[in-house]
Amino acid sequence: WAYIFLYIFENSKILKIGTEHYFINNNEHARRIFNNYDKTLLKVNKQHITKGKKYLYQLGLPENAWHVCFSCREPGYYDLESNNIVIYRNSNIESLLQALLEIEKRGGWCVRVGSKKAKKLPNSFKKIKNLIDYTKSDYVSDWMDLFLGGTCRFFLGSSVSGINHIPWVFGVPCVLVNLLPFSAFSFRKDDLNIFKLYFSKRKNKVLNFF
Repeated sequence: WAYIFLYIFENSKILKIGTEHYFINNNEHARRIFNNYDKTLLKVNKQHITKGKKYLYQLGLPENAWHVCFSCREPGYYDLESNNIVIYRNSNIESLLQALLEIEKRGGWCVRVGSKKAKKLPNSFKKIKNLIDYTKSDYVSDWMDLFLGGTCRFFLGSSVSGINHIPWVFGVPCVLVNLLPFSAFSFRKDDLNIFKLYFSKRKNKVLNFF
């Protein structure tokens, strides 16, 4: 409703301040949000950390261990037939396997987050001992989604997914892979973005970025 209100009065002479920087239009992101994205907008307080750590321990995370959250956009959330326009955003979760094994090698734990409709992890993920599939647990809740995203060492995500925004607002570093379209990159300057490649059927080759 605030968006609609600001949009209506954007060019109104009634208001003495400009509103155009506070909402999203067709050509650009809201400037006020964009310009402050490298600042931590939200913080997890001590009370929430104590509560969340108890849940993490019950999920199998050892005390004082650090964790990385990961998620892969897949067909489970949207029905493919009725929403086929978003299929191009999906990717194969096995593309994250080597990164997760490296996280484990360095002493971290890998916590899968995302929709409860997510598919069962493939057998190849049995190689990872420090693995918790939170999406298939009894602890899934909005509160726990926020806690996990706000306290992980970093977030390993994929293209245009709502879960990506949780670590962003808590100032948690993000590594986003298999991104498409190019405008879907993370806004924070210290984040890493790896895009999908475009293959030209006409030229029969993978296109470069320039």
